[in-house]
Amino acid sequence: MPNKYLLSIGYGIKQQLSERGQLIGRMIVYSMVIALFSQIFKAVEAPSFQFLYFGMTQVVTLSTFLVAFEIALDMQKGQITYFLISPVHYIGYRLFHALGVSTVRYTLLILCYLAIELFFNKHFPSGFLVGVISGIAGIFLYTLLSVLLGMISFWTKDIRPIVYLNLTATFCFGGLIVPLDDYPPFIRLISFVTPYPWILWWPANQMAGNSQPFYYFFIWLFWSVVLGAVVLFFYRKYVRLVARGEG
Repeated sequence: MPNKYLLSIGYGIKQQLSERGQLIGRMIVYSMVIALFSQIFKAVEAPSFQFLYFGMTQVVTLSTFLVAFEIALDMQKGQITYFLISPVHYIGYRLFHALGVSTVRYTLLILCYLAIELFFNKHFPSGFLVGVISGIAGIFLYTLLSVLLGMISFWTKDIRPIVYLNLTATFCFGGLIVPLDDYPPFIRLISFVTPYPWILWWPANQMAGNSQPFYYFFIWLFWSVVLGAVVLFFYRKYVRLVARGEG
């Protein structure tokens, strides 16, 4: 019997592949943004590293599936209660389904990234393989954050402001356009005590060929464990409330 969570990933992949229009639109948007910023970087005589870096941060953000809204909808409709008697854990199902969706998006956008890089700079990115792996790690962490925001929806009801705040924090503290190395020291310090650099800054630096210390992986692992534990805490709290008839 196939693993139930692998089936969740497969379901996410099939669902995303069926939405061809969205995939094509995502690739077009990505290409347009990269083409626009390539001209901006050229005008200000930015180093080639900047182009590589920015291209990768866009890949990660456009690949991640915002599962928070799916979870919030499940809570509003009471769908989570069906998973309480199911052999599939709700958090595991939603997490792996989201990763399945992201797998399709990430594969296509990485291919776009590589094609654009070969077209503009005429060479293969030196940190491509390590960058791809780090990008997967960043997407996983970003998805965990999205799952957490979805679980919070039971108490906050409308999570849209929190989701948008999280997006803003990701862009600012993750270093969406400018690497964190160029931030003022105080802002850089604040950024590095959050999980956001390991979503964007770390994968983008790896893809741009800037070798990163190996212990960065353990920092990413630390944040993955912490966020996973917090997600499970809120889920179990929700289950207890449902069991008492308060959900």
